[in-house]
Amino acid sequence: MPITISLPLDLPDVQVLASRELPDATLLIEVESTLRTAQCHRCGRELDRVHGVDRPIRLRHLPVFGREVLIEIRPKRYRCPYCEGGPTSTQRCAWYEPNRPHTRAFEQDVLKRLVHSTVAEVSGQCQLGVKAVEGIVDHHVAPAVEWSRFTTLDTLGIDEVALLKGHGAYVAVVWVRDAAGHTHVLAVLPDRLQATVQAFLATIPATLQATVKRVCIDMWDGYAGAVAAALPDARIVVDRFHVAVRLDTAFSDNGIVTTDIGDSDDYISHDYIYSVALQPDGKILVAGDSTHNGNIEEFSLARYNPDAHVGK
Repeated sequence: MPITISLPLDLPDVQVLASRELPDATLLIEVESTLRTAQCHRCGRELDRVHGVDRPIRLRHLPVFGREVLIEIRPKRYRCPYCEGGPTSTQRCAWYEPNRPHTRAFEQDVLKRLVHSTVAEVSGQCQLGVKAVEGIVDHHVAPAVEWSRFTTLDTLGIDEVALLKGHGAYVAVVWVRDAAGHTHVLAVLPDRLQATVQAFLATIPATLQATVKRVCIDMWDGYAGAVAAALPDARIVVDRFHVAVRLDTAFSDNGIVTTDIGDSDDYISHDYIYSVALQPDGKILVAGDSTHNGNIEEFSLARYNPDAHVGK
């Protein structure tokens, strides 16, 4: 007896009409919009008189069990009784953009994969051409964010994407995490310079800026400086993933530095770290204590430059 598994498509305002497997094992899902109106492209009025449907379009969607998925839809067309000549307008759905070959969800997934990766690597992961991945990045570079969609931001993130590994070509991805824990890409900035990031953060309306509690960043001086200048009340957080991926020769010799705080010729100390903070200038502040001869504890504080040398 065959087993049927139901999976959500996460596409709003559609119903599934049929599904089938294509010769290359791609799963094709035919859907229909459940929206009953459209907006006239000329006068902007709401239309409810269906004129017909356009030719079917196919959009790459998120994979299912490792298999590629295509969504096929025939957009509805509506006739306007208010404009001269009765022009028709195509209904727009929120889950894809006109003239784009992918769903919004698929492009968001590609952008997330690019964080701390390269275009070539994501191209292989998604079985998508390099030019197609670059096209997604280019399409999302510095878009106008619809801030009206948000009532609170709470947690923002800034990550970098290496367009070409080893060549220092980076763009910055700015994302937000919603109340349900889902991550949404807000914008792709053309570079990771502090001035670029700071200028984008300054576009956030004041009412939303006040809701930003923390900003998760990579260990890049420009990001910390931009956040400190544009969002002074937000807490800067360097998460464990960001710390782990930066274990390279940029910090000390192997990404790890060891400092003896209390050792001397007279006794041996055991040093412990309890807190680490990243300053706006990129320096790293480490706090803990040292135990001398097993019973004398002293508070210890050290500050490191970004290259792991002890700073002032």
